[in-house]
Amino acid sequence: MRHIVPLFCVAALLSIMGCTDNDPDTRPDAGPTVPDAGPDGGSTADGGVDASREYCQALCTHRTACDPQNSSDFCNASACTARAGLYLDAARSSLRTCLTASCSVSEDDCFTQVADAMPTRAADETFRTHCASRQAACAGDLPSSLCASTNGTELLVETAVQRSDACLAGACAQILDCVIEAWGGPK
Repeated sequence: MRHIVPLFCVAALLSIMGCTDNDPDTRPDAGPTVPDAGPDGGSTADGGVDASREYCQALCTHRTACDPQNSSDFCNASACTARAGLYLDAARSSLRTCLTASCSVSEDDCFTQVADAMPTRAADETFRTHCASRQAACAGDLPSSLCASTNGTELLVETAVQRSDACLAGACAQILDCVIEAWGGPK
């Protein structure tokens, strides 16, 4: 199983955050089923703001039940729903399903399972290629995992991936913060 780069999880998990899934057949350990994303803008096809809220509630509920000492801003509904719009509808829906199942599956595992199930797009590959070449010039400023195929860009709407790609043109010391912001992390 691939492991998503922790900094992506920081950006992603900071962004997202109680709904409960009453379906006893939900088994995230088997991996999520990701519906066809279609022409996905990340905010309307699965219910827009309401879907973002449900997703955020699922993350908050999971964190509160499973890791209460590490709550961060997962339960800040306004911050979460704003960032949840950066995720593809299909990814957000699958993450919500995974997170509402049980504490036996961590947030990192849910993000990894869903990212693995999502198709890789040209924008994801472009970011990774540009990132790898930029990393050579900025080795001390960019963690190798940022450019890895396991960075989880497949979860994001294409415009967020493109914004993170644009960050790579900046000064080495500013790239990481810019990418985290593009992925929904704090400024």
